[in-house]
Amino acid sequence: MDIFRNEEARVAARIDAVVPQFEYIAQCGGIISGKLHEIKNALKNPKSSGHSLFGSQLPRAEAEAKLEKVKNELDAYADKSKAAINDITRIFSEIRYEGRRNSN
Repeated sequence: MDIFRNEEARVAARIDAVVPQFEYIAQCGGIISGKLHEIKNALKNPKSSGHSLFGSQLPRAEAEAKLEKVKNELDAYADKSKAAINDITRIFSEIRYEGRRNSN
């Protein structure tokens, strides 16, 4: 059981390095989710203006620009998520290696 307590202490000491990354990713995900929710609502409940994309008050070019911006945000979100997962995987691997080395 000592091995697990030692490992837990090593995780606690290093986890602060990745928590800000995950907090940032969560905030970005919330923002992107809100934008996608707005687009979904525009598709489900179009207004009958007849002048713009999805029935919204935005001109088509502006709406397409907003959709492109969401796409770019999703790409950046994916990159940041991948980096955070790689960082935490590396930290856990190092902790496991340290634990095995110390137990021998």
